[in-house]
Amino acid sequence: MLATTRGGQICTIQVGKKFIRMKAMDTVLLGHRIALAKIEKNSDVYKYGERIGIATKNRKRSTRAYTTCIYMMSKARAGEATSHER
Repeated sequence: MLATTRGGQICTIQVGKKFIRMKAMDTVLLGHRIALAKIEKNSDVYKYGERIGIATKNRKRSTRAYTTCIYMMSKARAGEATSHER
């Protein structure tokens, strides 16, 4: 986030050349992340189009996306992990 957004506030997020408007469900602090879509436990997590890890918890759309809810992968392994490694 480019500015702190309180729960219930409408925020505008730039994704590539598109802008998405959504209501923040949680307070999201400056520099933190917001889930653009529902994140299911054990699903792949992407940042700027690059796979960065696997979700360790479910997250609802437009809630704060905590990095503690993501099993982070090293760059070398990000493209290699298979479903049985999750």
